[in-house]
Amino acid sequence: MLTGKRDSQVIRRTVTLTRADIARAIQRELGLSHTKGLVMVEGIVERLAGALERGEYVKIVNFGTFHLNDKAARVGRNSRTGVEHEVSARRVVSFHPSVTLRERVAASPIVSWGSED
Repeated sequence: MLTGKRDSQVIRRTVTLTRADIARAIQRELGLSHTKGLVMVEGIVERLAGALERGEYVKIVNFGTFHLNDKAARVGRNSRTGVEHEVSARRVVSFHPSVTLRERVAASPIVSWGSED
């Protein structure tokens, strides 16, 4: 899927990497069937989700760490009307990229398309 995002005067192309894309890469690299690749991807995703459900952090070396944050209930406010409402307590997942991943992304070229004329 391609979408355009405007950041300053650069329009960036965004491509979404899907489970099927990862399964195809596994298929090519390991010579497995597409179905077996999908089963592997689903198994990995299930293990990650299960660990997070149990309250564990998930650390993937040279990629990053998934952390859980428990947020307390609080009073929120509608920015248009100013009406207050309670935002319930919740647990959220956050991702912190590794230094290696941050450096790799920072060094990657900005791919732009189109122009403003």
